[in-house]
Amino acid sequence: MAIPRFASAIAHITDLERDDPVAFRHALALAVAIGRETELVLLHGTDGKEDGFEHFPAIRQQLEAWGRLPANSAKTDVYDLCQVAASKSLFDYKDPLQSLKRFLIDNPADLLVMETEGRTGIPRWLHPSFSERLARDTRTMALFIHRGTSGFIDGDTGEIRIRRILLPVDSNPAAAAAVRKVIALAHLDQPPVVEVTLLHVGERMPDVHRPNDFCAAWYEEVRQGDVVTSILSVAKELSADLIVMPTQGHQGILDALRGSITEQVLRRAQCPVLAIPEP
Repeated sequence: MAIPRFASAIAHITDLERDDPVAFRHALALAVAIGRETELVLLHGTDGKEDGFEHFPAIRQQLEAWGRLPANSAKTDVYDLCQVAASKSLFDYKDPLQSLKRFLIDNPADLLVMETEGRTGIPRWLHPSFSERLARDTRTMALFIHRGTSGFIDGDTGEIRIRRILLPVDSNPAAAAAVRKVIALAHLDQPPVVEVTLLHVGERMPDVHRPNDFCAAWYEEVRQGDVVTSILSVAKELSADLIVMPTQGHQGILDALRGSITEQVLRRAQCPVLAIPEP
Protein backbone atom coordinates (compact mmCIF):
# COMPACT_ATOMS: atom_id res chain seq x y z
CA MET A 1 0.00 0.00 0.00
CA ALA A 2 1.34 3.43 -1.00
CA ILE A 3 1.68 5.65 2.05
CA PRO A 4 -0.24 8.92 1.54
CA ARG A 5 1.54 12.20 2.20
CA PHE A 6 0.28 13.88 5.34
CA ALA A 7 0.73 17.46 4.07
CA SER A 8 2.69 19.40 1.47
CA ALA A 9 2.13 22.97 2.64
CA ILE A 10 1.64 23.97 6.30
CA ALA A 11 0.46 27.37 7.53
CA HIS A 12 0.90 28.32 11.18
CA ILE A 13 -0.95 31.35 12.55
CA THR A 14 1.10 32.76 15.40
CA ASP A 15 0.78 35.47 18.02
CA LEU A 16 4.04 37.33 18.54
CA GLU A 17 2.99 38.77 21.90
CA ARG A 18 2.84 35.38 23.62
CA ASP A 19 5.65 33.10 24.69
CA ASP A 20 3.97 29.68 24.38
CA PRO A 21 5.68 27.96 21.40
CA VAL A 22 3.74 24.68 21.47
CA ALA A 23 1.75 25.25 18.26
CA PHE A 24 4.82 26.58 16.43
CA ARG A 25 6.78 23.50 17.46
CA HIS A 26 4.03 21.25 16.10
CA ALA A 27 4.01 23.03 12.75
CA LEU A 28 7.81 22.95 12.46
CA ALA A 29 8.24 19.36 13.66
CA LEU A 30 5.57 18.10 11.25
CA ALA A 31 7.19 19.95 8.34
CA VAL A 32 10.61 18.46 9.18
CA ALA A 33 9.20 14.95 9.64
CA ILE A 34 7.46 15.12 6.27
CA GLY A 35 10.45 16.71 4.50
CA ARG A 36 10.35 16.28 0.75
CA GLU A 37 10.24 20.04 0.07
CA THR A 38 7.37 20.70 2.45
CA GLU A 39 6.35 24.37 2.56
CA LEU A 40 5.98 26.05 5.97
CA VAL A 41 4.68 29.59 6.31
CA LEU A 42 4.35 31.47 9.60
CA LEU A 43 1.56 34.08 9.65
CA HIS A 44 1.03 36.96 12.06
CA GLY A 45 -1.42 39.84 12.21
CA THR A 46 -0.21 43.44 11.90
CA ASP A 47 -1.75 46.88 11.54
CA GLY A 48 0.78 47.71 8.82
CA LYS A 49 2.67 50.27 10.91
CA GLU A 50 5.64 47.95 11.50
CA ASP A 51 6.81 44.79 9.81
CA GLY A 52 7.61 42.79 12.96
CA PHE A 53 9.45 40.08 11.06
CA GLU A 54 12.28 40.05 13.56
CA HIS A 55 9.81 38.92 16.25
CA PHE A 56 8.66 35.76 14.48
CA PRO A 57 9.51 32.40 16.09
CA ALA A 58 13.12 31.51 15.31
CA ILE A 59 13.01 28.52 12.98
CA ARG A 60 16.75 27.94 12.78
CA GLN A 61 17.25 28.41 16.51
CA GLN A 62 14.61 25.78 17.23
CA LEU A 63 16.06 23.35 14.68
CA GLU A 64 19.54 23.84 16.15
CA ALA A 65 18.17 23.13 19.65
CA TRP A 66 16.63 19.92 18.32
CA GLY A 67 19.93 18.89 16.71
CA ARG A 68 18.45 19.05 13.21
CA LEU A 69 20.82 21.84 12.17
CA PRO A 70 24.41 22.60 13.20
CA ALA A 71 25.13 25.59 15.42
CA ASN A 72 25.27 28.94 13.61
CA SER A 73 23.48 27.47 10.62
CA ALA A 74 22.72 29.47 7.50
CA LYS A 75 19.20 30.29 6.26
CA THR A 76 19.69 27.97 3.32
CA ASP A 77 20.34 25.03 5.66
CA VAL A 78 16.64 24.84 6.56
CA TYR A 79 15.92 23.73 3.02
CA ASP A 80 19.20 22.04 2.17
CA LEU A 81 19.37 19.88 5.32
CA CYS A 82 15.71 19.59 6.40
CA GLN A 83 13.94 19.87 3.04
CA VAL A 84 11.59 22.53 4.42
CA ALA A 85 10.82 25.66 2.40
CA ALA A 86 10.13 28.13 5.23
CA SER A 87 8.75 31.65 4.92
CA LYS A 88 7.05 34.33 7.02
CA SER A 89 4.17 36.62 6.15
CA LEU A 90 1.87 39.20 7.77
CA PHE A 91 -1.90 39.64 7.58
CA ASP A 92 -4.22 42.52 8.49
CA TYR A 93 -5.35 41.95 12.07
CA LYS A 94 -8.21 44.47 11.67
CA ASP A 95 -9.96 41.98 9.38
CA PRO A 96 -8.11 38.72 10.11
CA LEU A 97 -10.63 36.27 8.66
CA GLN A 98 -10.87 37.86 5.22
CA SER A 99 -7.15 38.65 5.18
CA LEU A 100 -6.18 35.07 5.98
CA LYS A 101 -8.70 33.66 3.50
CA ARG A 102 -7.25 35.85 0.75
CA PHE A 103 -3.73 34.77 1.68
CA LEU A 104 -4.69 31.09 1.59
CA ILE A 105 -6.36 31.49 -1.80
CA ASP A 106 -3.12 32.91 -3.21
CA ASN A 107 -0.90 30.55 -1.17
CA PRO A 108 -2.85 27.30 -0.67
CA ALA A 109 -2.03 25.20 2.38
CA ASP A 110 -3.28 21.71 3.12
CA LEU A 111 -2.73 21.97 6.88
CA LEU A 112 -3.46 24.86 9.25
CA VAL A 113 -1.83 24.72 12.68
CA MET A 114 -3.52 27.00 15.19
CA GLU A 115 -3.37 27.52 18.91
CA THR A 116 -6.80 28.20 20.42
CA GLU A 117 -7.85 29.77 23.68
CA GLY A 118 -11.30 30.65 24.95
CA ARG A 119 -10.55 33.67 27.13
CA THR A 120 -11.32 37.27 26.26
CA GLY A 121 -8.64 39.88 25.74
CA ILE A 122 -6.67 37.85 23.20
CA PRO A 123 -6.33 38.17 19.41
CA ARG A 124 -9.48 37.00 17.63
CA TRP A 125 -7.62 34.32 15.67
CA LEU A 126 -6.90 32.47 18.93
CA HIS A 127 -10.59 32.00 19.74
CA PRO A 128 -11.94 28.50 18.89
CA SER A 129 -14.87 30.03 16.97
CA PHE A 130 -12.52 32.01 14.70
CA SER A 131 -10.18 29.07 14.14
CA GLU A 132 -12.97 26.67 13.23
CA ARG A 133 -14.58 29.18 10.86
CA LEU A 134 -11.30 29.78 9.02
CA ALA A 135 -10.79 26.03 8.62
CA ARG A 136 -14.40 25.53 7.52
CA ASP A 137 -14.47 28.41 5.03
CA THR A 138 -11.17 27.36 3.42
CA ARG A 139 -12.00 23.62 3.57
CA THR A 140 -8.52 23.00 4.94
CA MET A 141 -7.33 20.29 7.32
CA ALA A 142 -6.63 21.97 10.65
CA LEU A 143 -4.71 21.05 13.78
CA PHE A 144 -6.08 22.87 16.83
CA ILE A 145 -3.91 22.99 19.95
CA HIS A 146 -5.35 24.41 23.15
CA ARG A 147 -3.03 26.74 25.00
CA GLY A 148 -1.59 25.11 28.11
CA THR A 149 -1.50 21.58 26.69
CA SER A 150 1.77 19.92 25.73
CA GLY A 151 0.60 18.26 22.51
CA PHE A 152 2.40 15.35 20.85
CA ILE A 153 5.75 16.94 19.99
CA ASP A 154 8.71 16.38 22.29
CA GLY A 155 9.81 19.94 23.04
CA ASP A 156 13.44 18.90 23.62
CA THR A 157 13.95 16.81 20.48
CA GLY A 158 11.19 17.73 18.05
CA GLU A 159 10.15 14.08 17.77
CA ILE A 160 6.54 13.19 17.05
CA ARG A 161 5.15 11.02 19.84
CA ILE A 162 1.69 9.76 19.06
CA ARG A 163 0.74 6.50 20.73
CA ARG A 164 -3.08 6.73 20.85
CA ILE A 165 -5.47 8.39 18.41
CA LEU A 166 -9.23 8.72 18.92
CA LEU A 167 -11.19 8.81 15.65
CA PRO A 168 -14.96 9.44 16.08
CA VAL A 169 -16.86 8.00 13.12
CA ASP A 170 -20.38 8.07 11.73
CA SER A 171 -22.01 7.15 8.43
CA ASN A 172 -22.05 10.85 7.48
CA PRO A 173 -19.48 12.28 7.13
CA ALA A 174 -17.54 9.25 5.95
CA ALA A 175 -14.14 8.63 7.48
CA ALA A 176 -12.11 7.60 4.43
CA ALA A 177 -10.03 10.80 4.19
CA ALA A 178 -9.46 10.82 7.95
CA VAL A 179 -8.27 7.20 7.90
CA ARG A 180 -5.77 7.99 5.14
CA LYS A 181 -4.39 10.93 7.10
CA VAL A 182 -4.16 8.85 10.28
CA ILE A 183 -2.04 6.30 8.41
CA ALA A 184 0.18 9.04 6.98
CA LEU A 185 0.58 10.56 10.44
CA ALA A 186 1.41 7.17 11.99
CA HIS A 187 4.28 6.77 9.53
CA LEU A 188 5.80 10.07 10.69
CA ASP A 189 6.11 8.76 14.24
CA GLN A 190 8.91 6.64 15.63
CA PRO A 191 8.68 2.81 15.29
CA PRO A 192 6.06 2.04 18.01
CA VAL A 193 2.64 1.13 16.62
CA VAL A 194 -0.05 3.82 16.94
CA GLU A 195 -3.28 2.61 18.54
CA VAL A 196 -6.30 4.03 16.68
CA THR A 197 -9.67 3.75 18.42
CA LEU A 198 -12.77 4.22 16.27
CA LEU A 199 -15.55 5.72 18.38
CA HIS A 200 -19.19 5.61 17.33
CA VAL A 201 -21.84 7.33 19.41
CA GLY A 202 -25.03 5.46 18.60
CA GLU A 203 -26.35 1.96 18.09
CA ARG A 204 -24.04 0.34 15.57
CA MET A 205 -20.49 0.96 14.40
CA PRO A 206 -20.56 2.02 10.71
CA ASP A 207 -18.45 0.15 8.17
CA VAL A 208 -15.05 1.83 8.12
CA HIS A 209 -12.24 0.54 5.93
CA ARG A 210 -9.11 -0.01 8.00
CA PRO A 211 -5.94 -0.57 5.94
CA ASN A 212 -3.72 -3.40 7.08
CA ASP A 213 -0.73 -1.28 8.01
CA PHE A 214 2.12 -2.19 10.35
CA CYS A 215 2.09 1.30 11.91
CA ALA A 216 -1.52 1.21 13.09
CA ALA A 217 -3.50 -1.10 15.39
CA TRP A 218 -7.29 -0.64 15.17
CA TYR A 219 -9.82 -0.81 18.00
CA GLU A 220 -13.55 -0.06 18.28
CA GLU A 221 -15.66 1.65 20.93
CA VAL A 222 -19.44 2.20 20.83
CA ARG A 223 -21.08 4.60 23.28
CA GLN A 224 -24.54 6.02 23.92
CA GLY A 225 -25.45 9.55 24.91
CA ASP A 226 -24.19 13.04 24.14
CA VAL A 227 -21.63 13.19 21.32
CA VAL A 228 -19.30 15.79 22.84
CA THR A 229 -19.36 14.21 26.29
CA SER A 230 -18.64 10.78 24.81
CA ILE A 231 -15.72 12.04 22.73
CA LEU A 232 -14.14 13.81 25.68
CA SER A 233 -14.75 10.90 28.06
CA VAL A 234 -13.21 8.28 25.76
CA ALA A 235 -10.26 10.58 24.95
CA LYS A 236 -9.58 10.92 28.67
CA GLU A 237 -9.95 7.17 29.31
CA LEU A 238 -7.51 6.38 26.51
CA SER A 239 -5.09 9.18 27.38
CA ALA A 240 -5.37 10.03 23.70
CA ASP A 241 -2.56 12.04 22.15
CA LEU A 242 -4.82 13.28 19.35
CA ILE A 243 -8.52 13.45 18.45
CA VAL A 244 -9.10 13.18 14.69
CA MET A 245 -12.53 14.28 13.46
CA PRO A 246 -13.91 13.87 9.92
CA THR A 247 -15.87 16.90 8.75
CA GLN A 248 -18.30 17.72 5.95
CA GLY A 249 -19.42 21.33 6.00
CA HIS A 250 -22.36 21.69 8.37
CA GLN A 251 -23.59 18.17 7.76
CA GLY A 252 -23.27 15.11 9.92
CA ILE A 253 -23.57 14.60 13.66
CA LEU A 254 -19.78 14.47 13.98
CA ASP A 255 -19.12 17.62 11.99
CA ALA A 256 -16.05 18.92 13.83
CA LEU A 257 -16.51 22.37 12.32
CA ARG A 258 -20.01 22.99 13.71
CA GLY A 259 -19.64 25.31 16.65
CA SER A 260 -22.04 23.42 18.88
CA ILE A 261 -19.69 20.44 18.82
CA THR A 262 -16.20 21.56 17.96
CA GLU A 263 -16.03 24.63 20.17
CA GLN A 264 -16.96 22.50 23.18
CA VAL A 265 -14.37 19.89 22.23
CA LEU A 266 -11.68 22.51 21.60
CA ARG A 267 -12.35 24.27 24.88
CA ARG A 268 -12.32 21.08 26.95
CA ALA A 269 -10.06 18.58 25.18
CA GLN A 270 -6.74 17.87 26.89
CA CYS A 271 -5.05 16.93 23.62
CA PRO A 272 -4.82 18.43 20.11
CA VAL A 273 -7.76 18.08 17.74
CA LEU A 274 -7.24 17.44 14.00
CA ALA A 275 -10.24 18.26 11.79
CA ILE A 276 -10.15 16.61 8.36
CA PRO A 277 -12.67 17.63 5.67
CA GLU A 278 -14.05 14.85 3.52
CA PRO A 279 -13.95 15.51 -0.25
